Amino acid sequence: MPVVWDEGELTALDLTSIETSPRDGASFGPLPAPAHKARQYATWTKEFTRWLQQRELSLDRDPATGVASRPGEPPREFRLRVELAQRERRDAEKERIRQKFAPRLAKIDDQIRRAEASVAREQQQASAQKAQVGVSVVQGIFGALLGRKKLSATTIGRAGTAYRHYERSKEQAQDVVQATARVETLAAERTALEQELEASLGAIEQNLVVPSQFETVTLKPRRGGVHVKLVALVWEPVPGAGPVA
Repeated sequence: MPVVWDEGELTALDLTSIETSPRDGASFGPLPAPAHKARQYATWTKEFTRWLQQRELSLDRDPATGVASRPGEPPREFRLRVELAQRERRDAEKERIRQKFAPRLAKIDDQIRRAEASVAREQQQASAQKAQVGVSVVQGIFGALLGRKKLSATTIGRAGTAYRHYERSKEQAQDVVQATARVETLAAERTALEQELEASLGAIEQNLVVPSQFETVTLKPRRGGVHVKLVALVWEPVPGAGPVA
């Protein structure tokens, strides 16, 4: 009994659902003569293997993700799988970019915190220095008002001290300006870095485009690459055929 493999049809038959005995009121139909010979099944296996090795299978493939269609898969289902794969790829790429920028952002955030602490420290020192200038000036004024007609060494010393405090106060004020400028510079650098990150993420988002057409790949079984799990003869129930099934 020759088997014409080209006329075969794919089936979703579950091998575990095959019954080994007929149901009540049904019976097996007669076996074809060749099916009585056990060695015939080995012959059919070899013939099927040779036939399959001559077949070619054409599938659609998305070159961006490498996802290929499954045999008999509806185009819409394949496109949905491609979209899912591209979204997963996009999310993974975005996470990679974020991880790349994370150390740079963490470093500049630490620099900003230290610069802000420096501003607070310089402001505190500047305030203390201004207060000291005020004390020195007041001491000098009181000394002049006590009726001393001549400048004493103490008065001159206080004046010199007041002047030094005043100069130091100006230096402290300049330190505050410089520290504040450092914070502003670092903040601008962080903003630029954030913009660079957003631009990189946006570019990845724009690349999420499912092509209207996919490339076609052709598959052909390699010699020795075909493994037949089972060759068997089964009966299919025939509606209206009476007790024979």
